[in-house]
Parts: sequence; C-alpha cells; structure tokens
Amino acid sequence: MKKLLLIFLLLVGCLVFSGFTQIDEKPYEKTDCEFIAKSIDEIHTIKVGMTRRELLAVFETEDGISTRTQRQYVYKKCGYIKVKVKFEPVVRQDKFGESPNDKIVEISEPYLQYAITD
Repeated sequence: MKKLLLIFLLLVGCLVFSGFTQIDEKPYEKTDCEFIAKSIDEIHTIKVGMTRRELLAVFETEDGISTRTQRQYVYKKCGYIKVKVKFEPVVRQDKFGESPNDKIVEISEPYLQYAITD
C-alpha cells in the first residue's frame, strides 16, 4: 500500500512540476498564418487553361531567363512566393513576344525562394 501511495505521489509531483516548466510561447503568430492561408487560396485560383492575362492579376514576372512558353512568376503580395508556368502560344507572333492570351498548360506548386535579379 505504501508503494502505491509513493508511486501516486511521484506521478502527481511530476505532473505538477511539468506544469510549471512549460514554455508559454507560441511557435508562430496567428496573423502570419492567416496571411499564408489567404495567399494559398488566392494562388490556387490560377489554373491550367487560364490565360497569361488572368495569371498577371495575381502574379508578376520575375527577372531571369525565360521564353514565351516558359517563365517564373512571383506572387504580387510577397515576392518570395513563386511558381513556374508553361504556356501554349495562341496567337502567332515572333518567337519571343508574349501574348496576354497565351494559355497556361502547366503551373507548379508555389514555392519559396529569394529574389532573382539580372
């Protein structure tokens, strides 16, 4: 009986002591997570089949090597959030001229990266 009482007291002591040693810090700020959640929702409104014009409502071009059929874009509200997009040209123009009517045929998942500058 004494052993059970001793074990019980030890368990209670451990539980009480662990309650006093908990760190009361949040691992992240709620507003940061809300921004990210809203950004993900907005980014995922861009789909295959949409036009370059529709893409440019949410993203802007980034410096770096690109062609009419392939380019990297940055999210307008945070330049560290990026996607890679492939297009199908819909209007015949010169090899490098982009058209706002080019169709998206592939878009990557968003990813994080520092800015690229030429």
